[in-house]
Amino acid sequence: MRFIETWRQATVVATRDLTPNIREFLLRPDGIAIASYPVGSHIEVGVSIDGQPQTRCYSLVGEADRLGYRIAVRRAADSRGGSRYMWSLAPGARVKITQPSSLVQLDWTRQHYCLVAGGIGVTPIVGAAQALARRGADVTLHYAVHSRNDAAYLDALKALLDDRLIVFAGDEGRRLDLDALFASLPAETMALCCGPMRMLEAARHAWCGAGRALDDFRYETFGSSGLLPTQAFRVRLKDEGTEIEIPRDRSLLEVLNEAGHEDERLSPGRVRRLRHRRRRLRRRDRPSRRFFQRSPEARKPKDLRLRLARPRHDHGRHAASGGCDIAHSPGPPTLCRVSFLRIEQAATWAAGTGRPIR
Repeated sequence: MRFIETWRQATVVATRDLTPNIREFLLRPDGIAIASYPVGSHIEVGVSIDGQPQTRCYSLVGEADRLGYRIAVRRAADSRGGSRYMWSLAPGARVKITQPSSLVQLDWTRQHYCLVAGGIGVTPIVGAAQALARRGADVTLHYAVHSRNDAAYLDALKALLDDRLIVFAGDEGRRLDLDALFASLPAETMALCCGPMRMLEAARHAWCGAGRALDDFRYETFGSSGLLPTQAFRVRLKDEGTEIEIPRDRSLLEVLNEAGHEDERLSPGRVRRLRHRRRRLRRRDRPSRRFFQRSPEARKPKDLRLRLARPRHDHGRHAASGGCDIAHSPGPPTLCRVSFLRIEQAATWAAGTGRPIR
């Protein structure tokens, strides 16, 4: 799930070069102990590009470490400045980071797992491999790289997985055949993939081509993952007929805002207000504490009619379509303490128990 970003100061404790173009950073946040985080978690790091504050997302490498958060950054030749800034940091530097969050959900009840990593995409895969190996699951990692010299964490993964690690190095003439791989997997296997966008698209097509459920395929990516080149482009504002050039190191939204075309719907303040309203609406979906404090006899409904209350801003007034009846029975209608999101669950509960609700 997504989390509201909470920024915190952190210190760069140590750095080390994993390959000629990949550097690992150990970041220790101020004032908190490192707690466990889900597989596939990432953090946002505040960077400075040409004096302008920006953010970059980096996957956390491995499971939780009491020493701090580990991330690995590839120095990209066509970088807009994020990797260049990160590579300029030395031990002792101060940065801002967010708390870990994850959008990847694995089904831990499965018997078989297939991990696929391409290049720097191995960073979130390391933690998944550690967690699955610790649980004794049947897991295999297929690691595609240009050469073994470019393969980050190769020695650690070899020690962890042994022959369950299969490396496909391009300079050795080995190519990862996703169609053949997915066709050979046992039934009910769950796959987790991370790498360049073209690799992810090919993996998704191969997974579906093998007749497997798309729900069993998990992947992680940030941005275009190298699919789109980093170069300048022009946009035309339809209503005004003007054109604006977007430099290679700037985003479309930043340039539009600077040109006076700021969209209040996308402003951080608007986003915060929408999130607060969403949380308030979710709280209104829950039955009140007073309802739960009533005795079981008092909770018993008096008929089978379910009518939904009007929103609060209507002050309880019912128009002709103000209620929604899903069942009929003798007697006066009673108000239901559920929202539109709960109507299906409420109706199912009533039908399954044979008891009326209100």
